[in-house]
Amino acid sequence: MTIRASAPGKIMLLGEYAVLAGSPALVLAVDRRVAVRGTKSGGPHWQVSAAALRLDHQAVVLPGARPAAGRAAAAGGGAAALSFVAEAITAALGEAAGAAAPLHLEIDSAPLFAAIGRKLGLGSSAAVCVATTAVVLTGAAVAVPTDVGFRDRLFATAKAAHARAQGGRGSGADVAASVWGGLLCYQLQGADPAQARAAKLSTPAWLRPLVVWVGESAPTASMVGAVARARDRDPRGYDELMRAMAGVAADGVLAAERGAAARFTARVQAYADLMAELGRWSGVDIFSARHLRAKALARRHGAIYKPAGAGGGDLGVAFLPGDAEATDLEAALAADGFEVVHCQPEAGGCEVSRT
Repeated sequence: MTIRASAPGKIMLLGEYAVLAGSPALVLAVDRRVAVRGTKSGGPHWQVSAAALRLDHQAVVLPGARPAAGRAAAAGGGAAALSFVAEAITAALGEAAGAAAPLHLEIDSAPLFAAIGRKLGLGSSAAVCVATTAVVLTGAAVAVPTDVGFRDRLFATAKAAHARAQGGRGSGADVAASVWGGLLCYQLQGADPAQARAAKLSTPAWLRPLVVWVGESAPTASMVGAVARARDRDPRGYDELMRAMAGVAADGVLAAERGAAARFTARVQAYADLMAELGRWSGVDIFSARHLRAKALARRHGAIYKPAGAGGGDLGVAFLPGDAEATDLEAALAADGFEVVHCQPEAGGCEVSRT
């Protein structure tokens, strides 16, 4: 038996940080995918191989289990990735009535990495979590892709696993993009972080942002945690910023839904300004020196630019009036050491097959 699953990465367009306070966010799935292949492990343990993470038949220690003698632990980025895999396996098995035979999971996440061990910021951990969860759910005969409600079940299971792996931080918007694909309006529902709504929107033809990797990775969870600590110090200031960001994000979502390009880019600019203000207020380096440099280059070419995510590194997005300007900006960015990540909107979400 072989089970294959793939899940797309994502870029955040609007709603970073504010989504955690209940604001709507706009997230776009892209055509760079994580692929997971599951086969019988041939032993008593789950195993993972992933070239992008320097893992080769690495035994997985599931949460709550004791490491068996002789089972080596992965280091660095491999260890972090294994925590997402382990939580995904555990969450999916929790849905099963009985035990499932351990699998060897071969993970190809290279399309979401700049180089071995260096993530781009396209939601690789969420895509790995979703694809792994889909493989395990299918292998354990808990659910199959043709089931009514399969994606809802996949999202709930993968979201819970992803949240545990990153210490409870994060909205789950990246998980939603990997499950459903396309352009999503994503919003948490009430005080329960497990409750969320993902509404799929039509992707306007003009929504083709230039995706820029600034050349350094950023620890998203720690940045979100730092903003949370600033909130605890100054809840009133935090609430004021979140209200302003939520209003801009909601209007930007509406503009995208109605195909209003000029209004949408104006909202992107306003949200970028508020992200910068959030960074100044919290002391978190959201608009890092590299993001500020990319923003300056974008402005010279008539583009609107903002970090696409928590900031501090990883990705930014630039919105331009036409193809000629995009070509010129890409050349200028390359000359300054930036990398344009070529990707397109991906309409499809997680795909699963079993043979």
